[in-house]
Amino acid sequence: MDYVKAKALYNCSKSLSYDECKTVFEDVEEAISKLHKENIVFADLRDSNILVNKYQGQCQGMLIDFDWAGEEGIECYP
Repeated sequence: MDYVKAKALYNCSKSLSYDECKTVFEDVEEAISKLHKENIVFADLRDSNILVNKYQGQCQGMLIDFDWAGEEGIECYP
């Protein structure tokens, strides 16, 4: 586990430009796509589990909290 200097999406969504939001959501979409290719479901997708990292003027979106992530058809969540 690493420390990432970033903010949860719900804390910064109003301060992001359209292009920054688009980049964050594209990054999240790419991450979800990679998980699905491995037959893994991310069952807790919400704004508090998406971090926005701004580095050298660029935004990056990333997923956190994989407690409810697991193999499709095997894992069970409340």
